[in-house]
Amino acid sequence: MAKDKVEVPTIQIGANTPGFAFGGVIYSADSQVGYGGEATRLNINVSLDSQVFNNSGFKNEFDISNNDLNLASPVDIKFAGTNLFRNMFLSSYEVATDVENKLLHLTYTDGSILLDRIFVGLIHEHFEVDRNKHTVPNSIEFTLKCPATEFHTIDTVGQDSIKYPVCSETGIHT
Repeated sequence: MAKDKVEVPTIQIGANTPGFAFGGVIYSADSQVGYGGEATRLNINVSLDSQVFNNSGFKNEFDISNNDLNLASPVDIKFAGTNLFRNMFLSSYEVATDVENKLLHLTYTDGSILLDRIFVGLIHEHFEVDRNKHTVPNSIEFTLKCPATEFHTIDTVGQDSIKYPVCSETGIHT
C-alpha cells in the first residue's frame, strides 16, 4: 500500500491533530519499554503525504527544527485517545528523502533522559573543600552507638588534615 493511502488517526502527539505531526501524516509507531536503567523510547514515523499536501496547503517540508529538541517541554502521546506515553521528550529526529517520498523519523524518550544530565558528587571524593572559601554556618553533632569506630582523614586545601570518627561498615575496628 502506498504511503499516500495510509493514515493512523489514533496517534496524537501533544496538541497536534490526531494522525498528524510536524506537517506530515503519522503512518507507524513502535516502542521499546525501558527497564534496568534504560529509557523507554517511542519511535514515530511521519510521511509528507501528497494528498494532504495538495488538499490542505501544507508546505512541502516538515515543520521541525532543532528548537523542537527541547527538554523543558514534555508532551503526552495518545493512542486511541488514551495517554499511553506521558511526559515524553523529543530526543532526536531524522528526515530521509528519496525519489518516492520524504519521511520523518521521530524518537521520543521518557523523563529518564533528564537523569543522564544530572551528576551527584561526594564532597572530598569528587570535590575538594577549601575551608577558606566554603564554610558550613551551622553544624549538628549527635551521639551514635557503633559496633566499632573507624577514623577517616580529610585532606583540605591550605589546612591541616582532619581526622574524624565514623561507624565501621564491617563492625571491625581499624
